[in-house]
Amino acid sequence: MVVTRGLTMPDVGSLIRRGDITELLRALAANDYAGIPEVLAWLRGRPDSSIESLAGALKERDPKVRATAVLLLGEMRDPRSIEHLATALSDQSWHVCFYATLALGMIGEPAVEPLLRVLSEGASEAKRGAARALGEIRDIRAVNALIGALHDSDRHVRLSAAWALGEIRSKESVPALIQMLGDPDPEVRCRSALSLMWKGGPRIIPVLMEGLSLKNSGLRSEIVSSLGKLRAEEAVPSLIDALKDKNWSVREKAALALGEMGDIRGIEPLTHALKDESWHVREGAAHALGKLGEECAIDALKEALNDLEVRNVQEAARQALEAIERRRGKREGMQA
Repeated sequence: MVVTRGLTMPDVGSLIRRGDITELLRALAANDYAGIPEVLAWLRGRPDSSIESLAGALKERDPKVRATAVLLLGEMRDPRSIEHLATALSDQSWHVCFYATLALGMIGEPAVEPLLRVLSEGASEAKRGAARALGEIRDIRAVNALIGALHDSDRHVRLSAAWALGEIRSKESVPALIQMLGDPDPEVRCRSALSLMWKGGPRIIPVLMEGLSLKNSGLRSEIVSSLGKLRAEEAVPSLIDALKDKNWSVREKAALALGEMGDIRGIEPLTHALKDESWHVREGAAHALGKLGEECAIDALKEALNDLEVRNVQEAARQALEAIERRRGKREGMQA
C-alpha cells in the first residue's frame, strides 16, 4: 500500500477516477517520488486514460506537477506519449525539460523520428533536449541531423549535439567533431574533444588541457578523468595544478588521473593531497599512490591510516601500502 502525503492506494484510485490526478502528482513530488513503482502498476492497468490524464497535467501551472507527469509518462514507455513529451522539451521549467529528455530516451527507438523533427524545426530549448534524448537512444539514424546541429547558432544546442555524437560513436561524425575543436566557444571545443575520446589522437589533448580553466566544474571533472585515461605526459603538470581546484570532485578526479598516468611527478603533490579537506580527495590520493607504488610515499600513507573522519581513507591507505609492499617484493625477487 502506497502512502503519499496521507493518501493510501484506494485514495489514489479515487482521485484518478474522478479525473483529479493533479493532487496525486503533487503528493508524489512532495514525497520524493516514494511509491512510484506501485503507482505505475496502477496506471499501466489503465493505459489509455492514464496517458490522457498525465498529458493533461502537462498544462498545470505547478512545475512540480508537470515534472512528475513527465516522469510517469517516461516510465510507462508508451509511444503514444512521445508527442506530449516532445512538447515538454520546450517547457519553461528546467526540471520538466530534463525529465522529458530522460523520458524520451527511455521510450527509445519509436521516439527517434519525432525527435529528429524537433531537432530540425523546434525552438532552441527543444533542440537541446532533442539532441540529448537522441544521444541517450544512440540510434545511428540521428547522426546526420546531429552533425547539422553542430552548426546551430545556440551554443547549448551545439554542446548537446556534440555530447550526443560522442554517445553514438559513429565514424561518420569524426570529421565534424574534429572541425568543432576550432569552435569559438571553449565549452563546445572541450565537449567535442571529449566526444572524440573513443578515437583518441593527440589533437584533442591541448583542447582538453585548455578546458581546465572553464567555470563549469562538471566539465573540468570530466576533463581530468579523460586526461588520465589518455596518459598524455604533457598533461601531468595540468593535473597536478588541478589538485588545487576549488571543486572537490575535480581534485578527486585529478588524483585518480595521476595514479592512472603512472608518472612519478605526481607523488609529492599526491602526498600533500592526503591532507585535503575533502575525504573523497584523500581517498583518491591514497589509491593513486598505491598505483604508483613508490616507497617514498610510505610514511604519508601510514599517517593516513590515522584518518578518523571516514574509514574509506584508512582502507585506501592500507591497500596502497600493501600494493607498495607487493611491488617491493617483486623487485627484490627479480634482483635475487
